Amino acid sequence: MLNLLEEDCPSGSRAATFRHIFGQSTARGEWFDWGAGHGSCLVANPKFIAVALEGGAGGQILVGTLEDFGKHGRVGLAWLQDHTNAVTDIKWNGFNDNVLASGSADCSVRIWHVTDQLK
Repeated sequence: MLNLLEEDCPSGSRAATFRHIFGQSTARGEWFDWGAGHGSCLVANPKFIAVALEGGAGGQILVGTLEDFGKHGRVGLAWLQDHTNAVTDIKWNGFNDNVLASGSADCSVRIWHVTDQLK
């Protein structure tokens, strides 16, 4: 049983009691880990996951299949880089799972075609 104490609550909130809460860690093989760096945006579709990474010289986007993205060693992952500044937004096409749009702080928009066999 977990008790939330009165002093841990924001002002005006009441204490709460939770029962029958059980948790289990996910196996490491099912984690999504894109290595060093922080992502500012993550989008997924039925085929791929794309992450806009912060830092570096220009905007970088890491794309991987759902099956390969969490594996160590970045096998099957592709880097997309054509922006000269940070990528601020990415979005998959709602009608074609292989088309990704990216917008950047360099005031440019790029349309990417991602093949099913990433390299």
